[in-house]
Amino acid sequence: MAKIRQGVKCNRMKPCFLAVILLVPGFAAAKTGNDLAEDCSIALKLFNNENVMGQPDFIKIGNCIGFVTGVMQASALRKADPGNGQSKDPATQFCARPDVSVEQVVRMSLNRLKRKPEELNLDAATVVLRAMGEGVPAEPCIGGSGKEAEGLHWPDSPKKARMRLRLVAVALALPRTSFFSSLEVLVAEKEIGEEEFSPIKLVFTYLPYQPRLSESGFDYSIVHEISAWRNPDCDETVAQLTTRKLPDRHEPMIYARNVPRDDLDRRQMPLPCYEAKADDYVKASLEPLPPPPAALESVLKTRQKLTLEPSGPVLPVPPNPR
Repeated sequence: MAKIRQGVKCNRMKPCFLAVILLVPGFAAAKTGNDLAEDCSIALKLFNNENVMGQPDFIKIGNCIGFVTGVMQASALRKADPGNGQSKDPATQFCARPDVSVEQVVRMSLNRLKRKPEELNLDAATVVLRAMGEGVPAEPCIGGSGKEAEGLHWPDSPKKARMRLRLVAVALALPRTSFFSSLEVLVAEKEIGEEEFSPIKLVFTYLPYQPRLSESGFDYSIVHEISAWRNPDCDETVAQLTTRKLPDRHEPMIYARNVPRDDLDRRQMPLPCYEAKADDYVKASLEPLPPPPAALESVLKTRQKLTLEPSGPVLPVPPNPR
């Protein structure tokens, strides 16, 4: 290993960083399609809101998400700077479009291994790259020579839209790791008009050196501006968001400070799902909600009192004569 390290020459920081990571024990271990299937089958349970079994499963989930993310990012770097030592396999000379989710690539990789069990003994990175290159009618994503290969394309990237939102609660936060990307699932309120907000589900992905969204101001008084894309496949109700591994067990959400209401559990309609990455974060601004006018507050209290208390004496109901 020492001789190999001495032979590494890095002209740019990112390729150098990837080369060093690949030489670290644990990262340098030969990962095959079998290993990928074992780890990512557990990650698939998480994506499908199925039961996961504590710390061992979360480690496998982290291994899967981190490995697939690394392959996607390394292939993007390779496209930007092809260099030498490229793979001879044309099916691996592809990169993921920048806004394609890791979940999509995980699902595609597992589906490929089911259809092609002969690839279980191949290098896992080759399996992921081949899954990414399977024919979907869209723009080709090819690096290196610039020659297009027939049938190897990638779908159009989701359209991002800038939005303003207030954080309401954290429904799920995966443990932060030292090497892999992680995510947190939040309930937020998206601005749809002047001082008018609508609840959404937000999946926020971040790298080890990036802050979580909840660490950027977990307060309802703060309005966050981000670029996100709509993903109808992950729409969920609040009950589904809080479901955990045991039957009929729901983990309570952690509410942000100054939230005007904390009764989201009563909401039955699915929340529209959006996805964003830490790189999509724009800015935050402190915009506390104004208190309700005194007259309006008095009217609300009076209406509540009239609803709960009878306005006059309750007359007894005479028995029904037969």
